Amino acid sequence: MELIHADENLIELQMLTEFDVYEAISGLGYKYADNDFELQIPESVWALRPIQNGHYIYQLATEWGGRVENIEHIGTTVKCSGPTWRGMLARKIISPPAGQAYRSVTSVDANQAISTLIGTSFGTLFTVSAAVSGITVSGSFRYANMLGAIHSMLQQYGSRLEIVFSGTQVELSVQSSVDYVDVELSQDYEAPLQSSVAHGEAYNHVIALGRGELVDREVVELWRLDNGTVTTTAQPNDAADKQFILDFPNAESLEELTNNATAKLLENSPVETIKINLEEIDTDLKLGDVVGGSDNITGLKISKPITQKIFKVDNKGKTINYKAGE
Repeated sequence: MELIHADENLIELQMLTEFDVYEAISGLGYKYADNDFELQIPESVWALRPIQNGHYIYQLATEWGGRVENIEHIGTTVKCSGPTWRGMLARKIISPPAGQAYRSVTSVDANQAISTLIGTSFGTLFTVSAAVSGITVSGSFRYANMLGAIHSMLQQYGSRLEIVFSGTQVELSVQSSVDYVDVELSQDYEAPLQSSVAHGEAYNHVIALGRGELVDREVVELWRLDNGTVTTTAQPNDAADKQFILDFPNAESLEELTNNATAKLLENSPVETIKINLEEIDTDLKLGDVVGGSDNITGLKISKPITQKIFKVDNKGKTINYKAGE
């Protein structure tokens, strides 16, 4: 595999063929470690044409690449790392227009919505497809993380963000997610699989406190059922009932209080995770695609979206590992 090294103006400097390891992570999360890359290169190779802060490392026509922001020299190895293109989105905030409470997109094509939300945040480096995606979306955002907000909005409509670097621009487009209902992944594929289900930190009952004082204070009480739905119907107050308080005195309406309480309750859902190595599967899964996973030992069986892809190239070849679930 060849990587391209370009300067801060995206002028190509060299094709990188002699390196020890290149690893890039692409995920739905928006922490730095969720979307970054690292290139390890012998110091002798690096010295021939140094990779500097602000330069770019990428594989053409893929989303694997990004901006170099960290350089570390250890022994005879130079490590160059930084955010991927998706990671660069994670460092921007969607702010409302002056005089408005939210930046909103209402019943528009998904590509147009992404273009509106990104605006001129990246100058000319990022561009959004002018094609019609065929997916209509809506959303309202107020000082929201750009990557997280885009992922959340698209997931509501069964779609995902596609990123491809052309050599001059990072091209974004919206595509429909694929539900691989016939591909259930397990140890039968003879690939490493780890599963976990964590209920300990999960809560199923929220008491949300809004405007007012004492007996006049607005109160919304919600329960999350085992199937993931949220209800106002009271559930048994037994040992499995785990409660928490949401203190939200600045809620402008009962609807806003309810919406925030619902979101917090869903954030505190049980975490079911299956980590899988799919290098034996002849399918290029995308972030947001849904797969079924089962662990033959524990019996854990879930259907989750692909939330992370780890792309790695070293002297053993190329691998892509996937993570499904949180």
